[in-house]
Amino acid sequence: MNNKNITQENLEEIIASSADAILALDKDHKIVLFNSSAQRLFGYQSSEIIGQPLEILLPEKTKDIHKDYINNFDKMTVRSRAMSARTTIYGLSKTNDVIPLEISIQKHPEESLMRYSAICHDISTRININEALQKSEKRLFRAQRIAQIGNWEWNILTGDLIWSDGIYKIFEKDKDTFEATYDNFLLCIHPGDRDVVAKQVETCVNELKPYTVIHRIICNDDSIKVVEERGEVFCDADNKPIRMDGTVQDVTKSWHKENELRLATEQAILAN
Repeated sequence: MNNKNITQENLEEIIASSADAILALDKDHKIVLFNSSAQRLFGYQSSEIIGQPLEILLPEKTKDIHKDYINNFDKMTVRSRAMSARTTIYGLSKTNDVIPLEISIQKHPEESLMRYSAICHDISTRININEALQKSEKRLFRAQRIAQIGNWEWNILTGDLIWSDGIYKIFEKDKDTFEATYDNFLLCIHPGDRDVVAKQVETCVNELKPYTVIHRIICNDDSIKVVEERGEVFCDADNKPIRMDGTVQDVTKSWHKENELRLATEQAILAN
């Protein structure tokens, strides 16, 4: 469509039907435009809000911040920018609900009735999902710490290995200095178990089967731990292995107890 064919009626239709809230201010920061989505988001009817100062839509804690932002924006040569690029901006509804927003603001000619216009997108759902994810990750971290377990992801194509904090702790490695790769992982394994583990991984990749292996690792002070590894291979659309995910659990105590029990059982059998 040629720009010459776009009428005022077309523009009004775009603004009215936008899924995001659109509002505009005059040079005195009073509201002169408030579309249907803005009415739904903030809970005000257009007749209630037109002519009101913008502060009516701002929580108390953000009013001064917003003034500083507008003053700085006026001094810039750019005509539009994202207000929420670095931090979340909040609005205030008629019922005093604080709404997290993603806002882009535009600056218009000084002689225009609309000195500023803004497009506001409600990001409440996104924030709630992120908070739920963070809580879930914290619960997982606590559970892994209690169970002395960690998780890993190995890129078969590049050899890159991603370790969780739990694995660095089990292996007693500094995540800032130790480069987690498959080859370096093999070097951490006790020489007597290294070939067994490598063969188990190779079988898992070639036969596309999960694996479980118990092996020893050598820590920084040359002490030995026993860990249980579990892994699963993932393939691309052509059924070629590209990634392995798995867990490592410190089973040193239980391994020693099982050995002691087995030895005691064997001794009892011999005594009989």
